[in-house]
Amino acid sequence: MEPHPNFGWGVTPEDLASVVEERYFEVYNGHPAVNTRGDATHPSTDKIWDICNTIRLAQMHAEPLFGLGSDDAHS
Repeated sequence: MEPHPNFGWGVTPEDLASVVEERYFEVYNGHPAVNTRGDATHPSTDKIWDICNTIRLAQMHAEPLFGLGSDDAHS
């Protein structure tokens, strides 16, 4: 699973789509530092998930990523 895909803006949708062995994607994480909503220049995690699955299904004919969510309460 790809945890915190927007943490530090370190992973692009294209990067994630290319890892065809990956099966799960963290669509939502409640921790405030993971940039779940994106910003003016980075897509939100749900948009990243859409982009990844579009690439995987339409271009690569690969299995889709399934979405997971976490409250990440740390308590």
